[in-house]
Amino acid sequence: MASSLTRHARAIADQLQLPQFEKLTPADLMSLPGLPYTDALFCRRLVELQLDGRSDQGSRRPGFRAQLMSWFSKFILPEDSVIHPMCGPGLILGDLPVVGRYVGVDINPFAIAHARLTLKPGTHVSFETANAIGCDLGDNMYSLALLTYESVNAFDTSTLRMLFAAIRRALVPGGRLLLDFRPCAGFLKDPSGQATHTAVTGSLFSQHTHFLVDEWRYLGRSVFVHRLTLLPITLSRPAHVFHTVAWLYSEYELDSLLLSFGFRKTATVKPFVNSSMNSDVPEMLEDIAVVYAVQS
Repeated sequence: MASSLTRHARAIADQLQLPQFEKLTPADLMSLPGLPYTDALFCRRLVELQLDGRSDQGSRRPGFRAQLMSWFSKFILPEDSVIHPMCGPGLILGDLPVVGRYVGVDINPFAIAHARLTLKPGTHVSFETANAIGCDLGDNMYSLALLTYESVNAFDTSTLRMLFAAIRRALVPGGRLLLDFRPCAGFLKDPSGQATHTAVTGSLFSQHTHFLVDEWRYLGRSVFVHRLTLLPITLSRPAHVFHTVAWLYSEYELDSLLLSFGFRKTATVKPFVNSSMNSDVPEMLEDIAVVYAVQS
């Protein structure tokens, strides 16, 4: 039964005539339909996945997050004023030291609504709903910026430059940037593949039963593309296609990009090398790097 469902799903996918990964140009990559952050169902279910402490797929499990944040905490001062773009539902606050001020920004209103539920009276913590790319993070207001969950890998060079420029404006002179990212090697352990799932109770993308064809491919040019094709059980509902593109930066490339905005790297650590922890995203454990940079 499962194999017949798989064949049926792939037959529908073939009818869509989706472009071959290898033929995607740089312009094509920029125009691929991404995740539906304007869709309320997707945003709500994404938060549910991020809050699921059994998986590292949407966020990070508590033990994983605590160990990663213990490394972040080495570079955080009690008097810091912190700006945190792409903060998600505020889960890391429980693992970060108390600071003078913390502002989290995220595009997902459901994530921000949950984050605000965690606020404690008397703390200088706030959360704002905004797209961190292109929004005004302020001028000379913060001593430290955080970029977590390897959000650096979600952006091509031109978009990452926009983000770094906004962060540079938001920081006071001598401000610092603390981020994690996944170098190329983490994505190359499983460079291509395809799997078909039957989402009986729905998924991030739909509340109806459907097939989900999951394809991934390393394209070279430091690009890793993930395509998710939502296929109806019957033809009465439309098919939908979503993509995520991971942009892979070497340490040298990231160092050079940071330096172009006046950030000089002073430390790099890989907190999960030789770790005994397990993960349903196992490549993360070895390859996540934490970078600390100071604005000159």
